[in-house]
Amino acid sequence: MTALHEFRVLGVPVPLHARASAHLEAVQRELDLIRSDDDASDSVPVRLRRLVDELEGRFGSMGDEPAGALADAAARGEAEIDLRYELPIEAGAAAEELLELLREVDEYCRAGDLLTLATPPEPLAYREWFLGEFVRQARGAPPLRWDPDLTGEPDPEPPTAAAAVEEATEAPDALPELPDSWSVERTGHAARLACDGDLDLASAPVLRSLVAGLHAEGVRSLEVDLTEVRFLDSVGLSVLITMQLRMSGDGASLVVRPSQAVARVLELASVHDLLVR
Repeated sequence: MTALHEFRVLGVPVPLHARASAHLEAVQRELDLIRSDDDASDSVPVRLRRLVDELEGRFGSMGDEPAGALADAAARGEAEIDLRYELPIEAGAAAEELLELLREVDEYCRAGDLLTLATPPEPLAYREWFLGEFVRQARGAPPLRWDPDLTGEPDPEPPTAAAAVEEATEAPDALPELPDSWSVERTGHAARLACDGDLDLASAPVLRSLVAGLHAEGVRSLEVDLTEVRFLDSVGLSVLITMQLRMSGDGASLVVRPSQAVARVLELASVHDLLVR
């Protein structure tokens, strides 16, 4: 039987953990959507899915108790919690590999190869610390409690991370030019963006830029009217999900009014309740 090592993750910020998990799930959804079209075995989607599947198989059940404790803490409204994991010592190397791959995913996001935004500042720092604790403790270091002002103990390359964060969150200088059949109406801090035609690989980046621009200009409530959209592909879907998560994470809201065709896609992807209210 494999010997287990005790990993202690101290001062886990419960609300921030939820934000970091939501962003990671958004990234994973986009990678899953494009994975079926990706034949390269060394591509990011294939390698990330392979690693996640391996981690689930090797360590998944061993994290059930901490995951339950986190869920209970969130239900009670607790700000932080100490977690204890009993895992094989190899979990440290697995966490290090996952960290490297997630950093590579962020590079793809910043380069525009993925439409999901790169990890925002606080979730990025939290991810580096959380997974870094398994790496450090596997090497014999004592637990290091979460501190939002940490500058480099868990992450040996803070300048790179800081540059990534700044680029990912930089607001556009101006709204992009609207396609001929699209329109924007604004009333105070509310806006309605109406789209027409297909929402696909060609038009989805325009949607992302428009939503990000409106949000940066102070829009707190955005309705995306897709009642005239005939087709929504995986790229357009990813934009809707990630921009909704970005706005809701800032206390704003994004709601979709779907056409029948769009509603069908949202239901198949199990995100109808997330986007339509």
